[in-house]
Amino acid sequence: MEVLTANLSRKQVIFCLIVICTISLALKLSLVNFASVPNQDTFGYILNAISIIHGDFSEPPRKTLGWSFFATPFLFLVNSDHFIDYVNVFRSLSIGVSVITIPLAYALSRKYFETKYSLVATSFFAFEPHLSSIAGQGLSEPLYILFCVIAFYFILHGNRLSYFAFAFAALLWWVRWPGIIVFFAISIIYFINNRKSPKLVQKYLLCTMLFLVIVSPMLIHRYEQYGDPLHFSLSDNFFTGDYGKLLAENTKSTKYSVSDYIAENGIGQFISKFVLTGIYNILEQIFRISFPYLIVLLPFGILFSFRAFDQNAKYIRANWILILVTLASSLISFSLIPERRFLYYLYPFLIIFAVMTIERVIKYGLSTFSFSERKKNITILAVVATILILSIGFAQRFAPDVLAEDEKIQFTKYLITNFDKGKILLSNEDWKYGTFLNVDNPKFFQNFTINYNEQNSMNKVISTQFISLHAKSVSDLMLVGQQYDLKYLVLIDDDYSIWYSYLKDVYDNESSYPYLTKIYDSSEMGLQKFRAKVFEINYRK
Repeated sequence: MEVLTANLSRKQVIFCLIVICTISLALKLSLVNFASVPNQDTFGYILNAISIIHGDFSEPPRKTLGWSFFATPFLFLVNSDHFIDYVNVFRSLSIGVSVITIPLAYALSRKYFETKYSLVATSFFAFEPHLSSIAGQGLSEPLYILFCVIAFYFILHGNRLSYFAFAFAALLWWVRWPGIIVFFAISIIYFINNRKSPKLVQKYLLCTMLFLVIVSPMLIHRYEQYGDPLHFSLSDNFFTGDYGKLLAENTKSTKYSVSDYIAENGIGQFISKFVLTGIYNILEQIFRISFPYLIVLLPFGILFSFRAFDQNAKYIRANWILILVTLASSLISFSLIPERRFLYYLYPFLIIFAVMTIERVIKYGLSTFSFSERKKNITILAVVATILILSIGFAQRFAPDVLAEDEKIQFTKYLITNFDKGKILLSNEDWKYGTFLNVDNPKFFQNFTINYNEQNSMNKVISTQFISLHAKSVSDLMLVGQQYDLKYLVLIDDDYSIWYSYLKDVYDNESSYPYLTKIYDSSEMGLQKFRAKVFEINYRK
């Protein structure tokens, strides 16, 4: 049990971190199918990187280029005719970034706990199944979490290293658009924790100047491209109050401001929709991402944080500021888009509260029963082992299903090949398989450049057959569909986006819709795991 004494040697800590990183890497790799089609957002990141290689630095209308810039040098190592090889570069990078973040999470934990409890916190972070799952998807979240941990670590150091905190906050904005909020969060922490420091304002102005210098190329480019350095494509119609209208072909160009919504619905409905609904969705998603073990530990840790005596009060306060400021800024977006992966950056900070529960119980609670230090250390090892077992078990829901993946690709090939004389609407809005089949051509992707000024031309190229339309019912969809050359409905069993839920009745009661002719049924094609039906629309009926 020497490994868990309070005063671990540097070699022992390094050994423990290597073991934790190795287990975490094995868990992450077990959840990746390197032959699978990536997330839809991953296509954009990869094509942006290829475009950068060819000298096109066009700014995406609702994303930033940081993750693509970071990955671009690594794409020079690949010279392949298969797009999946470029996908796997991004997957490997995101896994590597996730593993690199583990020792930095330990360094952050040391601000709050002694060595052995910091290793527990590090294990919680390294084994977290949601983070293990997303690590292999080639998305920007791992890099965003890494920079967020670094920025927060430096701001806790106070004046001396605050410049690095603001520099990494700028990099956060490069990686993801919401990163700007971290700048405001660490600014609040800076003033509260260093309020007695001499030349506080002068140093803050220097920090802010450093931040602006780092983000200025992005802002200047966005101004040149869109006429607004803070351009975000969804902002013009976000307050329609319906996510389906933001991206649908028939409503995405609608201009709808805050004042328009309030004038039409009243201030009470505005607060209900964009504040109360946002709070509910955030709390619901935090509840969901707290499984399998934070759900038990986090509530007690939050209570303990209000009367923390083993932790620096400034650090606990800073943890709360970062969490609350960033969540408050997400209320409006989460009122429409309750995407849980946008909360994954919270894990390092929620884990700090959770480990406070472990510390209180083992360090003080077990003393009531006259537990020796040796027995307490055994308990810590048992906790870590239990967390690992829970994580492995819970992670199985994210494990790749190779057969299902192959059947989806097989179905999409059939779809594109046989139904090419009209637009296709998917009931689950998952275009990634069609996107992959359109992109996986070396003549297309190897020399790819993006010109977002041409009405978001990338999306037009990679999703030429698929369309998203906003409608409130099947009959309404028929009226809208005729205007936009919609010819086919692809209904995937028990997999419907929130704005196409009404299509489930078509799948279950097809005879009730005589103007929809079924032309494909996966159950008749020998598919084992993928169930779908394709209907052709007869507008004359």
